[in-house]
Amino acid sequence: MTSSKATAQTPPLSTADIHATPDGQFHWSPANRQLLAQAQELPAPDEAGMTAPEQNRDFYASFRRAARLDQRLEVVELVQLLHCQPQAAFDVFRGLLSGMESAYEPMLRKSEYSKARKLLAIMMDWHDARLLDLLMIYDNEPMMQEALLNCVPRWPLYTLRYLLDQRTRHSGTFVVNNLRAHPDWLEHLRPTCSEAQLDRLNRLTTDIDWASWSATDQGGAHGNAAPAAHLPPDTPALLREPPWLRATKPTAKEKATQPWLKLPTKLPGVPHYIDTEKLAKPVLRESGLPLSSEPTQHLLQMLALCKPRQPYSGLAQVLPAFTPTSLAEMGRKLCLDWAVARYPTEHNWILLAQAWLGDTTTLEELKDDIADWPSEGAFGRAKLGLQVIADMGIYQQSDEALRALVRFAEKGKPSLRGPARQQIQIAAQGMGLSPDQLTDRLVPTLGLTEAQDWQFSLGQRHYTLHFDESLLPYVTDAKGTRLKDLPKPTTSEQAEDDVRRWKALKKSARTLASEQIARLELAMMGTRDWTRSDFERIFMQHPLLRLLGQRLLWVNTPPDGGGVTLFRLSEEFSPLNAQDEPVTLPDNTRITLAHPLEMTPEELAVWQQVWDDYRIVPPFEQLHRAVLRLTPEELTQPAHIVRQLDQPVAVGSLLGLLQKNWTRVGDGADVFGLRLALGEGASATVDLQEGFCVAVPNSTPVQHLREVGFHGPCTDRQRSEVLRTLSLLPPPTA
Repeated sequence: MTSSKATAQTPPLSTADIHATPDGQFHWSPANRQLLAQAQELPAPDEAGMTAPEQNRDFYASFRRAARLDQRLEVVELVQLLHCQPQAAFDVFRGLLSGMESAYEPMLRKSEYSKARKLLAIMMDWHDARLLDLLMIYDNEPMMQEALLNCVPRWPLYTLRYLLDQRTRHSGTFVVNNLRAHPDWLEHLRPTCSEAQLDRLNRLTTDIDWASWSATDQGGAHGNAAPAAHLPPDTPALLREPPWLRATKPTAKEKATQPWLKLPTKLPGVPHYIDTEKLAKPVLRESGLPLSSEPTQHLLQMLALCKPRQPYSGLAQVLPAFTPTSLAEMGRKLCLDWAVARYPTEHNWILLAQAWLGDTTTLEELKDDIADWPSEGAFGRAKLGLQVIADMGIYQQSDEALRALVRFAEKGKPSLRGPARQQIQIAAQGMGLSPDQLTDRLVPTLGLTEAQDWQFSLGQRHYTLHFDESLLPYVTDAKGTRLKDLPKPTTSEQAEDDVRRWKALKKSARTLASEQIARLELAMMGTRDWTRSDFERIFMQHPLLRLLGQRLLWVNTPPDGGGVTLFRLSEEFSPLNAQDEPVTLPDNTRITLAHPLEMTPEELAVWQQVWDDYRIVPPFEQLHRAVLRLTPEELTQPAHIVRQLDQPVAVGSLLGLLQKNWTRVGDGADVFGLRLALGEGASATVDLQEGFCVAVPNSTPVQHLREVGFHGPCTDRQRSEVLRTLSLLPPPTA
């Protein structure tokens, strides 16, 4: 594969230029010559650039001291270093690369990388054979690959012979890419190779159609591409003749009607570490044939043109021509090559491309990577990964991708919850929903949509599926005996499918139960409401959520705000009042979960008796939930409401709150308090008397809650729930 630089049209090299070799001289570039001329108290070098002031002979020592003190290294000083001590420059560069590899802190690694890149840019002016040795030390690094690419125009055949001696995958890929870009070099290269070099060259170039590559290369960036007659007939037209190979530039009218003709002045190019010969090829739907290397290269170029949430318009014509499985396999191979190259940010398009290429397997791998990246200092990459998952949900209409996003927002690492919520907001807006409505629609049915889905058969034995108050599954036999698990089939019973279905159901239900019960409890704490249509679809028709809705008490609030009605759902999932009479829900009503704080003592007693009579076990405390109110004096405070606590708690309890939507208040790792966002500008804060460090929390195992404050338009229900949460924190053990 060729990059944008490798395919750029350059004047043909003369025979002498093709056979050029390093001369060991430092060839000053105009930029470096100007830097030296502008340097204070430093004379500009002579034309040959080989003399240097004596006072700079000891610069190597000062350079090492500056690097050791992590000071900024001036470009002019680096030029001086090269001018005076070339071997010292190579040694320092190796030291910077080693420091970059061993640096644990992301900022320190970034600093070492910046120094190494700056030094390498100047070292490229030194025409020394040792430079190639240096570039091959870390051939996975993008800056090294770019530098290696720049060596080819200087010493074409010398560089290719050198790479043929290197037994690495990247070296072979680089040789093939450059010979594809310059097919005429092959006839000059073969006579100059040793026997071992020639043997490897033959192995690398055996399967290349040089005639095809030569015709394409002669077309140039905007030249006449040779017709791809050898391609299968169902190959998309944009891959046969991509827009960047057009003979003429498109007119403004053509760009308006054909947006895929809009191209940047400089194409981004495909990374050198991606070998289209070894890349998993996408398979055409109609013919069933894999795409060849040249159109695959064009497809990668289209993917490289994509920006966040701005896919290249030509993809809509190209991707439907391939099987989804083959596209996903190619996407995973691209991600693997990107990871081997240490995730260069200039190639983030590889990660973005998974939104259009990926499948469920890609999603599972991406979820694991996103969970690990923050601990590796790659928080920005993790945020980009969350965006890719959201895009998979939007562009592929994948509910599974959106469910994964919800899990990151609710159960993921604290640092990822905020970005995940932002992506949920974006996805919901794109679908015309609120984030809560989107989350409701993503609750899976676990395949329990038909009556037979609730039955399991082991030969002649039949079992019926049920769920308890925690939404955990169990079965009953023909006699009604409750069994925690499905019995094991005997050797004569053919029940592999039902056993496999039961195991998958148990695993999925465990995750679903914890997520949905927590969501409903938060909805009760925050006074979330539902329309009648949404309530019926979710809590009266959904095969699992209606089982939770049966065990909770609801409030029907008419649109005029008066005459609220408390109701429950019967065994047939119809609304009933405390006297088991039907309740009519108006079309424009709002429905919320009941809270004991807003019920009269008489109403509370009546409904508690109903729950006892029918032996209803709620999924969380509702009717018997503790209610805590602020005193009139606390409510009349002018600035914000504060309650003094002086409550001792274990530091582990506070760490538990950080896993439940509370955030830290402090300076970096030092925590002085906690904050809980309550929505619509309302929040609650807790001040700590001692404070602790999240890196070493056990250094202060006992904490005291000094006071709790409420800010903004907090409701009585929200204040009660915050005070209840704090009151339930266990005291420190002796």
